[in-house]
Amino acid sequence: MPEDFAKAVEDGRKLGKRIYLGKDRAVAPPKPLPAMEKSPHIYLPSGPMVYPVISDPRIVDNPDIPSYQPHVHGRLDRPALIPLQMNAINLDVDCHGDTDFVQVSGTWRVHCVMGIRSCNCPIAVPMGDQIDGGTSISIKLHWSQKSSYNDGQLTLTVPFSFPEFVNPAIRKIARKEKIHLNVNSGIATGIVQATSHPFKELKSETGEIGFLYEANVLTWFETDLSLSYSVSSSNIFGGALFSLHRYMIQIKGICSICIFSPEVSMVFRKEVIFVVDISGSMRGKSLESSKHAINTALSNLSQEDSFNIILFGDETFLFCTSMVLASEEAVERASEG
Repeated sequence: MPEDFAKAVEDGRKLGKRIYLGKDRAVAPPKPLPAMEKSPHIYLPSGPMVYPVISDPRIVDNPDIPSYQPHVHGRLDRPALIPLQMNAINLDVDCHGDTDFVQVSGTWRVHCVMGIRSCNCPIAVPMGDQIDGGTSISIKLHWSQKSSYNDGQLTLTVPFSFPEFVNPAIRKIARKEKIHLNVNSGIATGIVQATSHPFKELKSETGEIGFLYEANVLTWFETDLSLSYSVSSSNIFGGALFSLHRYMIQIKGICSICIFSPEVSMVFRKEVIFVVDISGSMRGKSLESSKHAINTALSNLSQEDSFNIILFGDETFLFCTSMVLASEEAVERASEG
């Protein structure tokens, strides 16, 4: 299926080369692809893209400046897909825990179909309605996805790069590209580790960070959106991350729980105090059982953990005046006592 799609786009690119764009066309001919890049995968979409479905090559023309092409006739064996020129694109992302809600809005122009003809225009999948040649298409896309978690950081990645051939033919006028990003997880520390774009911070509150990127450009995005930010360890318990969304504040008893995969875990230092009754009523089997339970618990501590033991009866005894690291020597000394 990907190969068939790429072949249809390649056929569409060849078909679109004969479109007359006018004498003031301020764009150089498409650069030939290097030999190592001549792969069908270069025609697969690397960001939101729109394609008119061309079955009849006779409808392929500039809707503003028709040209006389008597040599074009017949139908294609299989439909071709011509990448539409993109005139506007915006990306909004809301991050909630490890789920990212992505909204894309953009405008594409059917620059390659006669104004008196119509065609189907799919966005990865075909659209229901036919679009007249010369029409500007405005589209909003919404989806949710998962952020990846690793070593105390959540990383957002959104495919949002576009090939050179979707840039409008007339490049004299700069176009604005914009990314608005909100981190509303309730668990962010405010420390952003890495970004793909030079974002400007709009707001920074407890658990909420807002970013904006705006630029006037002659060519569209060439880099996917990515952002990594630190997560507060106070919200992580074992392999689960808890957060309260701002939309849930008025709904009691509801929170977000993100379960991480077993291979990713957070390790916390434990501080344990064992309190043992050594009064006369505990002598014998009860005291031996308590001692065995403490020894078992001590053996399960890591060397980064700390512990202490308090014995009480007629008098009170401390293993140490402060917490002790659970080193092999300390655990052995406590077990013998």
